[in-house]
Amino acid sequence: VRSGSQKKIGIMEENKKKYILIGTIVVGALIVVIALFNIIKSLLDYKTSDKSYDQAQEDFVTYPTVSANGQDEADIPWYNAIDVDFEGLKETNEDVIGWIYFEDGEISYPIMYSGDNETYLHKTFDNKNASAGALFIDQQNATDFSDAHTFIYGHNMRNLSMFGRLKYYMSDEDYYEDHQYFQIITADHKYRFKISSYKITSDEDEIYTIFHESSDEFAQFYKDTITKGANIKDKVTIDEDSHIITLSTCSTDEKRLVVSAYLVDEH
Repeated sequence: VRSGSQKKIGIMEENKKKYILIGTIVVGALIVVIALFNIIKSLLDYKTSDKSYDQAQEDFVTYPTVSANGQDEADIPWYNAIDVDFEGLKETNEDVIGWIYFEDGEISYPIMYSGDNETYLHKTFDNKNASAGALFIDQQNATDFSDAHTFIYGHNMRNLSMFGRLKYYMSDEDYYEDHQYFQIITADHKYRFKISSYKITSDEDEIYTIFHESSDEFAQFYKDTITKGANIKDKVTIDEDSHIITLSTCSTDEKRLVVSAYLVDEH
C-alpha cells in the first residue's frame, strides 16, 4: 500500500511527464510553424524576383526566330539573336548598363551598376526587395565593359535563376559543350564572349583584381591567377585588345565559383 507521500510524489512525476510532453509538442509545433513560415517567405521571395525578370523579358526583350531575309533561327547571326530595349529599361532604372544573354537562352538578365557592391545584393533591377537581387558589375569597373578584366556578380539561386546554372560547369562534364558563349549587350554594342576556364576559389583569391587596361602585367595575371587551378577549356592569348569577363557566384562552404570568358567578337 502506497503512503500519501508516495502517491503525491507519483502524481507530481506524472504531471512532470505531462508538462514535458506538452512542452515538447509546443516546441515541435513552433518549429513546424517557423519552418512553414520560412518556406512560404522563400516562395514569395522567389515569386517576386521571377515576376520582375519575367516582366522584363516580356517588356524589353525580343528573340527573333526569323531573320530579315527569311532565314530560320539556326541561320541568324549571333548579334541578331536578341534585341533589348534599353530606353525602356532606363525608364525603369537608370542603373541598368547592359544585358547578359547566354546563347542557350538559360541565363538572360539585365546588368546593373550602382557604384558599390551592396545595392543589388538583395534588390531586383526594378527596385523590389528579393534575395535573388540583380546581376551587377564590380564597383571599380567601367560601365561600358571596356576594362581588360570585368566582374559580374550574381547569386547562386536554388531555383536556378540568376547565376544558379553556373554550378553545372563543375558538376556536369558535358555542360560546357552546349554552353560556351554568352553575349553582353549595351545600348550601342553587342559583345560575344567564349568561356575559357572556371574554378572554385575563395573570395580572397587574387583573381578578384580589376585591370582597366590590357598589358604584359595583365597577360601574366591571366596566366598565373585566372587560370591557376582552373578547368581550362580554351587557351587564350592576351594582347592589348583583350577583354576578360569573370562571372562570380557563391558555391559551397563559403567558396566562390568563377567562370571566365574572353571577347571573341563584337558588333
